[in-house]
Amino acid sequence: MHWTEGELQAFLDGEIREPRSGELERHLIVCEVCSKRFSALAVSLAVTEHALDALERPSRGLDIERSQVSTSLSSAPSRRSRRSR
Repeated sequence: MHWTEGELQAFLDGEIREPRSGELERHLIVCEVCSKRFSALAVSLAVTEHALDALERPSRGLDIERSQVSTSLSSAPSRRSRRSR
């Protein structure tokens, strides 16, 4: 018997509870087919999470830079006050 892709994904997501999760863990040890399919799903999840993190990072960095620029601009003397010197 082989576990379905949906069951393997649910296990990977932590959605399968004992005693069924124990059965699946033991099955992965002895079944090369399911073990390979599970590994492929795990790699796919890791790559996807990494890509999503990379997409989120630049926007967070940009928000920080924008706030730093706003702070710098608000504390800088205005052009008028610099001209009157």
